[in-house]
Amino acid sequence: MIRIPITLALRPGFEHIPDSLRSPVIDLTIAAIPHVSEDGSVTRTPQRTIRALLDTGADLFHFDEQLLVEMGAFCMGPDQASIRTVHGEKTHNNYSLSLFLPGVGKPFDVVASGTSLNDGSRAYEAILGMEFLKFGRLVVEAKGESYFDLHPELLPKYAL
Repeated sequence: MIRIPITLALRPGFEHIPDSLRSPVIDLTIAAIPHVSEDGSVTRTPQRTIRALLDTGADLFHFDEQLLVEMGAFCMGPDQASIRTVHGEKTHNNYSLSLFLPGVGKPFDVVASGTSLNDGSRAYEAILGMEFLKFGRLVVEAKGESYFDLHPELLPKYAL
């Protein structure tokens, strides 16, 4: 088991309000999956460390689309399922990328929906839903230690 600390982050613009709602986030590193050209050369893009919201109300992985495009993540085309929020329903592009989690030796690849998250009102650039949370146990304490206990044996085998 690997314990990943959770930060209860304030939303931008609310730092001056001590009782403001906080978002449970973790720091993780992401990268576009290396591209192998026909001549066998491998193109790797720089890794980026970001904050990701742990969201029990979300099903899948969602990342800021502008970030994914800048990183050179492979676009797989429109998502077959629409994403519903209180603001409506929209179809998004899917991207493939690698996640590097603290304490896990190798990255694991995920398919993530590209959404608009970088509007200045959030303390994170990604949302990790139940598709991620199924790999461990989430503990959020308002005044104590918050963490995610990751069970590496539950990760896809190629990540170990």
